[in-house]
Amino acid sequence: MSSSRHTEFWDKWRKSEQEARIALRAYEQHPKTHSFPLKYKSSCDKPTSSCETSRSTRKHSAFWDSWRESEKQARIALREYDRDPKSRPFPLKTSNSSTSSTSVSETKPVYSSKLHRSAGCPLTTKQLALTVNGCHTDILITPFQDKIFIVITQLAKIGTMILARKEGEEEGPTSFSTTTVLGKRDEEVLSVYARALIGLISQSSPKALLLGISLKDHSPSTFKAIFNLISSPENRLW
Repeated sequence: MSSSRHTEFWDKWRKSEQEARIALRAYEQHPKTHSFPLKYKSSCDKPTSSCETSRSTRKHSAFWDSWRESEKQARIALREYDRDPKSRPFPLKTSNSSTSSTSVSETKPVYSSKLHRSAGCPLTTKQLALTVNGCHTDILITPFQDKIFIVITQLAKIGTMILARKEGEEEGPTSFSTTTVLGKRDEEVLSVYARALIGLISQSSPKALLLGISLKDHSPSTFKAIFNLISSPENRLW
């Protein structure tokens, strides 16, 4: 468990460093439309020509000096935790369970589900969230008159839109059709989600499925965790 926590800690640290570099690069290319990624106060109230020429260099220096100091403090906090883990909190919250180290144990919802009902509007939306394999996942379920709209996202956007329907007669063999309405058409794993969910919905409802899905992690454990959460009786709004 300690090894996996260390790995997650530094993976997130490297990701935040990468985001900082991207923000700095965006500022350098478009300084008028992007703010500098670190608050910097110049000592010059009215910059002279010499102050103007050195401002960019001093901003870069202040930015990375602050970054190195924060990295140093993070390493110190991690070292102190390693020496005495019982009396010190881990320096970064992780999703690992204390009872199991398998990927399934990481699929426990980060917060309880929420049911939203808008005043004056008949729509009801179920909001869910879970963390699986280190990826935070948001899920929204909204029933309409002829469709069930489900959003599954790890990227804070709807992503690819897929329409799925049940085909065939009630007494004949059951089949399902999926059509990519918008977005990526070459990722078969997204259609797998759509087919599994329309199969679940069709067990108790004739409604079609409109799925918006955007994933970073396409592993089987992620699919299992998401499907199990949506298929729970309390989350079926159809």
